[in-house]
Amino acid sequence: MKVSVSIITYNQEKYIAKAIESVLMQEVDFDYEIIIGDDCSTDGTQAIIEKYRQQYPELIRFIAHKERYSGVPGRLNLITNIQAAKGEYVALLDGDDYWLDKHKLQQQVTFLDENPDYVMCFHDAIVESDENNLKPFLYSKQLRLSPGMVVEHNELVSRCLIPASSTVYRRSVLSEIPEWFWEVYSGTWILQMLISKKGRVKYFHDLKYRYTVNKGSISHRDKLSLDVNRIKIRQTKTLQKHFPEVPGSVFRHKLAALYFRRAIFASHRKDFLRVLLYLLKSALINRKAFMIMLKKYGSRVNGRTGGAIENGAQE
Repeated sequence: MKVSVSIITYNQEKYIAKAIESVLMQEVDFDYEIIIGDDCSTDGTQAIIEKYRQQYPELIRFIAHKERYSGVPGRLNLITNIQAAKGEYVALLDGDDYWLDKHKLQQQVTFLDENPDYVMCFHDAIVESDENNLKPFLYSKQLRLSPGMVVEHNELVSRCLIPASSTVYRRSVLSEIPEWFWEVYSGTWILQMLISKKGRVKYFHDLKYRYTVNKGSISHRDKLSLDVNRIKIRQTKTLQKHFPEVPGSVFRHKLAALYFRRAIFASHRKDFLRVLLYLLKSALINRKAFMIMLKKYGSRVNGRTGGAIENGAQE
């Protein structure tokens, strides 16, 4: 088996058929399988998947979890799927995304075949939403990705550069999933970190996929939830422990930004004591990151403290 395509989904009846069809349209000269993991959807997602499984029984494996995983959303789905993979390479696809180019898999797999020092490759995405007035934009412009760039491990740890559903990696470099991976929040990103420790990572600028952002997606909840902020603080401390080769300043910068965001959450609750506490933590952990966040978001909290934050930062 050359490639295992891993699709994870939960309550995505509106999108899942298009995701599956985008895999079926691939023109390749190798054999592949499609593994679809569903985290106990309560809408019509499972019925749609089952219809495709019956239509393509030799191609599609359907893993229907009987109970909704109570831990980090999507974690059981992701781990179960990649552990079930039999292919030399694994391609990732979220159930609300879909690939746009019928030669996507062939191009990425051919590159990895011809370049054994590379362990993973990825490409651009068009970010869109069906639920709000978000104007579509290229992922590459937001992250400043340049054509043909090679991503180093430390750079990938410092920021999430790879849109999840563009990822193709060598299965052999990820023989085991560490136990701590179950508890981290940003599963695909950290999976990419683990893979990038084993070799080089290539970016294809011309390939694209449709990256869906909606109210139910993790990427949307990411920006809104205080609980997510708490989990990400714990996650960053975990990463600092398990990626000792990465300069500590990378993680301190992240922690400072997260504590600043926590101060914003506290300001919404008018908990001014915690606003000051989290801002102080942010400044002490990494002053540079604190000043960047202050310049960008300071107005959200500064007015509630009578300008003391900005005045103190300038002293």
